[in-house]
Amino acid sequence: MKLTFIRHGEAAHTLHPPDSLKLDHPRLTQLGRQQADDLRIALSEAAPPDVIVSSPTRRTLETASLVSPGDVEHVVTPFIGPRVFPVPQLGRTLPCDRLLAKQHLGEDFSQWQLMPEKDTMLWRGALNTMPEPTFYVHCEKLLTWCRSSQAEHIWLFSHDGTIAAYRQYITGERITRNDFLGETGVWTTFI
Repeated sequence: MKLTFIRHGEAAHTLHPPDSLKLDHPRLTQLGRQQADDLRIALSEAAPPDVIVSSPTRRTLETASLVSPGDVEHVVTPFIGPRVFPVPQLGRTLPCDRLLAKQHLGEDFSQWQLMPEKDTMLWRGALNTMPEPTFYVHCEKLLTWCRSSQAEHIWLFSHDGTIAAYRQYITGERITRNDFLGETGVWTTFI
């Protein structure tokens, strides 16, 4: 199975840190929408995915919706929500990394369905700062879901720290912040 992790486009929370990190549910900027459109064009020459999965933040859902070829399954899950990388001992979730509430997903992103999962703490943003061993348990849950989907190719729209953490888990290689993807950057792997 082929997994393509994609970082969201530029969003308002990155424009004027540290103050902009206090924004709740930042949207893509005009440049972020253009980045998503450019990525859509670049990916249109490849075979479309069977499933698109997104983090439940506005910026990832906006990016994924703009890049989506349309008639594929759209799934949202906190398993690829924001994650600080590396995780500090006393990490906390910034306002810009708060997840959209489940009831708001249907209002603004009606084509997206929730991935079945029982861990409600993930919807409170716990993935962001949980210790690595606990995070790896959740990584395996997501990969198990991917395998059970019977899809050949899945696109996963997420965040720089989250993608770095999944890369480290999947490859076993030590990843640093220097390995972060740029906006709408892509990393593909096989499981």
